[in-house]
Amino acid sequence: EELKAREQSFATQRQQFSLGGQWQDVEGLKEQLKDKDEAILRLQVEVQSLREKNGSLEQNAKQLKLIITTLQTELEKHKCVAVTTAAPPLKVTPTNHELDHVRKELAKKEMELEKIHKEFEPTRKEAETAKAEVAENKLQVGALEAKVSELQGFLAKERAQTRAHNLRTEEDKKKIQDLNRQVKEMEQILKRNHPDSISALILTANSEGSEASPRFKYLENRVQQLEQELSKSETDAQVGVREIQDKFHSMKLKYEEHTSDLELQLASAKHQAHMWRQAAEKNEARLAAERKAEEQPIREMKQNKKTAAPPMVITVGAPPANALAVREDAHLLATIRGLKLELAAKDKDLLKIRRDLDESTKTNRRLQRERERQLGVVAPTRPPAVRGAAKQEQVSETSQWSGNKVYDPAQFEPSIPGQKEGVERLEQENGMLREELLRLEEDYRSLQTKRLQDLNLLQKQHEAEMGRLISDHMARHSNSRIADLQGQLSTQQIIISHLKDQLKQLDEYREEIEVLRAERDHLEKSNMDLRKKVSDFRSMQTPEMLQYEGLQEKLSELERRHEAREQKLQAMVRDLLRRNTEQRAVTGDNRSATTMKEKLLDKNRQLCLYRAEMDRILETLREFNRHQKSGSTVQLAPD
Repeated sequence: EELKAREQSFATQRQQFSLGGQWQDVEGLKEQLKDKDEAILRLQVEVQSLREKNGSLEQNAKQLKLIITTLQTELEKHKCVAVTTAAPPLKVTPTNHELDHVRKELAKKEMELEKIHKEFEPTRKEAETAKAEVAENKLQVGALEAKVSELQGFLAKERAQTRAHNLRTEEDKKKIQDLNRQVKEMEQILKRNHPDSISALILTANSEGSEASPRFKYLENRVQQLEQELSKSETDAQVGVREIQDKFHSMKLKYEEHTSDLELQLASAKHQAHMWRQAAEKNEARLAAERKAEEQPIREMKQNKKTAAPPMVITVGAPPANALAVREDAHLLATIRGLKLELAAKDKDLLKIRRDLDESTKTNRRLQRERERQLGVVAPTRPPAVRGAAKQEQVSETSQWSGNKVYDPAQFEPSIPGQKEGVERLEQENGMLREELLRLEEDYRSLQTKRLQDLNLLQKQHEAEMGRLISDHMARHSNSRIADLQGQLSTQQIIISHLKDQLKQLDEYREEIEVLRAERDHLEKSNMDLRKKVSDFRSMQTPEMLQYEGLQEKLSELERRHEAREQKLQAMVRDLLRRNTEQRAVTGDNRSATTMKEKLLDKNRQLCLYRAEMDRILETLREFNRHQKSGSTVQLAPD
């Protein structure tokens, strides 16, 4: 308990004599906590070892009690046997000696156990008190750490504020320089352009420090309102112009897309017309070949007329191929009918096709007329007998392909109405195609006229809107040249007043900057003075300071020695535990207990020496403090 009291007094005095602030108190408390934790660990190790010893001793005591009970039972048996046999009294046997020896050992073990319990009690109390002190120290450390964190946060805030203030001052300096430059430029421009104008007079009046009149304020407000209205009207006009331009562009894009579509359709129609032209040329070549084939038998027939007998027999070749031509023309027209919607602007090609068809119909009609004329010459002069004979001759001469045949007009009469119907059908289809072509041409012309009308209308609307906007703008903002000049003058006055306000703010900022500079200079001077004092104190090196430094060195050396001792003690405790476990198997528990006691006694002696040395240092510190207050010197005690 005395050692504890000394430790507490030493801790309090050390806190009193510590030169640092709260941070040093926190460090000292942390070191004390570490010391206490180490002491608690050592005491826990000792308690563990003592508990193990106590358990082993209790086991030995139980074994000895069992041995004693067995020996007592044997002794009673021997007594009973002796009484029954009336033998002489028993002599002390070796078993009795063993029993006495065991009883003595048991008594010794009980005494040792009681001593260990007595020694264990103060260590247990010390451990409890150390735990309580550790808890209190932890609470103190937590409070101090909270204070330190608060101070650190406040310091960080102050630093951030100073940094922001420095940035603001730099920005203000830049603004001040820029505004001064602008003010000088504006004043120079006004003086140079209008030396005798109202603005120059206003500048002189403002420079003299005269305050603005209510009329001037009213004019400034009016100018601001007019500027706002002007900006609004300009924005509205810009929005209207943008809308009109957007509409114009959208219409333009739409018509461009429409024209591109029409051009694509025209190109496709041209391509198809070219294909049809090629087909028509092929048709024409085929019709010419057929025409030649039809004319050849007529020529042969004429030659046969001249050389033939009185019954005129007309020789013809193969039957006419007009039906095949009509079928092919019908197929061609069917294809044309299927693609007639794509013949929008192709009048020339269709006219060519119509001409080709007209020529083919003309040739067909011409051939029909010639054939009818020839048939009309031969048919009335032929009697029925001759007609029958001709039929018989024709039947007899069927084997000859190019030979003479009897001409029968009944064979060719049914073909004439079919050809007429085909020609009429072709003419009807040509008329339908012609009407469709005219209709498509009219649609295309109407689209072109509509597009031109829309473009003209849009252009007229755009011009009217622009004229309206220009007239509105001119009506609002161009009453007279005087109004423009007054507006310029008022704007310049507003700019000058704004610049003056900024100059006033800059003057205030300058004053604040000067105050801050003065404070900074004062702090720098005080810092320099303190540094000079510290350097003077270090240069003087009085005996008191030397003594104080020597005491500090001794304290640091003692702390180092204390840490070294603690490390040695921890190593010794570990070594003891290891040896304890090894010696239990080899030797008994008595030797381990004695070695533990000796080591504990050595440790207590070292602690007493350390505390006595610390008490001596504290006494010297007290004397040093007392003599420092009185102004005299003190001699240090020898180590």
